[in-house]
Amino acid sequence: FRTFGKVHYVSIPLSITTCLGRGNMSVQAAAEINLCFPFRFQGKEKIAFSRELQKPAFFQRQQYTLLVRSLRLITFSFLFEEYTMKYLSMLLLFAFALAVVQSPCSAIAQDATPQEEKAEKKEGDDKDEKTKEPKTIKLKTKDLAIYKTVDGVVESTRVTEVETDFEQWSDLVIGSIRPQGTVSVGDELIGFETDKIDKALAEAELSLAGAKLDAEDATLSMNEVTKTAELNKKIADTEWKQSQEDHAYYFKTEKPEQIKSLEFSERSAGWGIENAQEELDQLKKMYNEDQLTEESELIVLKRAERSLERTKFYNEQGRVSRQRAREVELPRTDFEKNNELMLAQLEHEKFVITSQIKKSRTEIALKKSEFELGEKAKKHKELVGDREKMSIKATAGGLLYYGSCNRGKWSGAGRSGSREMTPGQMVPVNTVIMTIVDPASIIIRGDLDEELVGLVKTGMSGTVKMTATKQTFAATANVPMAIPLDSGKFDVKFQPAQGVSLLPGATCKVSLLVHEAKNQLVAPKDSVFSDDEINHYVFLADGSKVMVTVGMESDDDVEILDGLSAGQEILEKKPE
Repeated sequence: FRTFGKVHYVSIPLSITTCLGRGNMSVQAAAEINLCFPFRFQGKEKIAFSRELQKPAFFQRQQYTLLVRSLRLITFSFLFEEYTMKYLSMLLLFAFALAVVQSPCSAIAQDATPQEEKAEKKEGDDKDEKTKEPKTIKLKTKDLAIYKTVDGVVESTRVTEVETDFEQWSDLVIGSIRPQGTVSVGDELIGFETDKIDKALAEAELSLAGAKLDAEDATLSMNEVTKTAELNKKIADTEWKQSQEDHAYYFKTEKPEQIKSLEFSERSAGWGIENAQEELDQLKKMYNEDQLTEESELIVLKRAERSLERTKFYNEQGRVSRQRAREVELPRTDFEKNNELMLAQLEHEKFVITSQIKKSRTEIALKKSEFELGEKAKKHKELVGDREKMSIKATAGGLLYYGSCNRGKWSGAGRSGSREMTPGQMVPVNTVIMTIVDPASIIIRGDLDEELVGLVKTGMSGTVKMTATKQTFAATANVPMAIPLDSGKFDVKFQPAQGVSLLPGATCKVSLLVHEAKNQLVAPKDSVFSDDEINHYVFLADGSKVMVTVGMESDDDVEILDGLSAGQEILEKKPE
């Protein structure tokens, strides 16, 4: 910390060093300067830097710049080995360094002293002001007439909107357009280019013809499927019935007969053996009685024995075959018959289901073709109607405006709400692009601030001043139901006096006398205070706080309805 005269400083040493080299050569140069910042005491321990003296003086920056340039000069000399330049640069460097070290503090002290004196003088003036008596204001009454201004715009009450009411077509390119101005019924307002819609209409006609053929083909297919389904169902039912009958016949008749045949075969086989045995026994008796020759006897008996043996053999084979038929073949036949019945049942059920599915699919295809036919017929019809709308004519007379009007404010159908329309420009569909207004039936539309809703009443008279022509005339207010249009805004209409001719869309100002009072006690608005914008208070001349009830505000004053009386004095400003 340093002191020069009445000024105190903080001195900060700054060291600048540069080291440069090229090849095996190098050099180092250094310089030191002191940056001094002034400050002043505020009380015993408080220190505040002076704003005017906080930044370093210009000569410090200038010397610092020269110092840096000297270092750059040394750099240049070493890189190019110019020894004469090198020594000269070193000499300049140390000369500037010496000047920087010796001069900053004293120079700053000389430069800062007058500014510190100014600060001390200002501080003294502040003390003088504090010692002055606060200003007071004597309250008085006066006649009040409070006017409020509402922004208005001229609007026609009879408008005919021109809309691009198209069903299918959306590629609306302006071919010709009527200028804004007076129009009559039947005048062409706008015509759109028709090349593309004519091509689309031709394609729609071809598509419609193809859809009709598809619908007819689907109808024929439906009729065919219906008839064949009925025939095939009869066949399937007959086959299913026959399968059931065959199954029942087998188990009721055919199988029992097969079992009887097997049993008869068994008995027949036994009879054959018995017959052969009886014949053999009889031959033996006959031969013994007749006493035939031995050779004849042997031959006959041998043949009878062989016949008996053969009959036994065949009987055994028949027994095995009958056993297989009873134990194997009959159960297999039962299984096959049952399976055949089940398969026949499944086939019948499958046929019923697939037949219904096929019929349903054919019905769906028919409905789809009929739907597509209806859609294409509708599209074709709408395109035909859209083609007729490619030239829009006026249905009412009046003034033609581009764009649409909403509460007196105009906006266009172009980009960013532009109202400009020229040939070759595209316009959107189902949008109001023009408006025909009746200039003989007009009102002035305005947005009423919420604070004025209770003050501006229907029948109240006001003065209108047009923005462009400066024309003034009287108008009568009409306040509809107090339903907000937007945040804090309400609708209000003004009916101009008879005989006033105005152009829709023109803007104006409407001045309204919203409050009038005679001999009303008032106070300056700046002398009435509030902490919550609900409760208000003032300070009397003795510094005491008094609550007051306020009324309407004029440009500078506010009504005092309660809490004060004329002749009382209040403080102009809130006491500190």
